[in-house]
Formats: sequence, structure tokens, C-alpha cells
Amino acid sequence: RATWGRGGALLVGLGGALLVVRPGFTAIDVYSLSGLLSSLFYAGSWLTVKRLSSTESASVTTFYMNLLLLPVSFIPAVFFWVPLSTRDLPAMLALGLGAWLAPYAQARAFASADMGVVAPLDFLRLPFVAFAAYLMFDQVPEYFVWVGGLIIISAATYVLRYERN
Repeated sequence: RATWGRGGALLVGLGGALLVVRPGFTAIDVYSLSGLLSSLFYAGSWLTVKRLSSTESASVTTFYMNLLLLPVSFIPAVFFWVPLSTRDLPAMLALGLGAWLAPYAQARAFASADMGVVAPLDFLRLPFVAFAAYLMFDQVPEYFVWVGGLIIISAATYVLRYERN
């Protein structure tokens, strides 16, 4: 159910995400457009998982998601596949585990909570990625990433506290 508190927190979280991404301050290119298209498909995925989670378990929902992604992933893999070395194995195993765990956790979240509670928490992905990029690639996030991340965390915290009361 939609409430003013949830809607406000969602808008504040979106504002924080826009502060991190800052559209309009960078050139629009094919990578930006592919990110936008990805977000559109991701939203459709969320709606589908939410609907499935009302009738199916998280394991079944995750299986269906992976089954549907198989042909979508296979087509580009045919054209761009690069043979893996044994050095790539740990990273590929971690990637596979994450690719299974993320939709499973998402299905569990949607089965036990309303989308209005889960959606603002997804904005936390931006500061987590910025922190991981700093640790793994020595990329120092800009000031706006930290401010936007703080806004996102504040909005997510508000929703969780609001729902508890």
C-alpha cells in the first residue's frame, strides 16, 4: 500500500541516486543509454518477481528467472565468448554465486515485505558499488557519490523505521 512516508522516502532515495549519477552533467552515450535500458528491464524483473513470490517459493522464482535469462545471455555469448583460464575460476564462481543469491534474496524480500519497503533499500546498491570500486580498483569516488550515498542510506533507514512503527 502506498503511503506519503514511503513515497517521500522513495523520492529522497531517488534524489540521492541522481546525485550520484548526475545525469545531464556528463555526455549521453551508448553506455548511458544501455544503463537506462537495463534499469527498465530491471524494473520489469522486479514486478515479475513480486507477482511470482505470491504463489511460488524463492527457490522456484530464482529457477524461473535463471531459466529465462539463459537464452538472453546465450545469444551475445555466442558472438563475444572468450575462453576462460583457471585463473578466472574463483571470480566466475563468485559471480555465479552472486547471480544466484541476488534474485533469491530479492524473491524472499518481496515475499515477506511490500515493494514500498524493498524499493528504497535497492538504492543502497550505489554507495556499495562505489565503496567496492574504491577497494578493488582504487577508484576514489567523487564528493557527490558520498553525499548521494548518505541521502540514500538516510531514506532507506527512514522507511525501515517508519514501517516498524
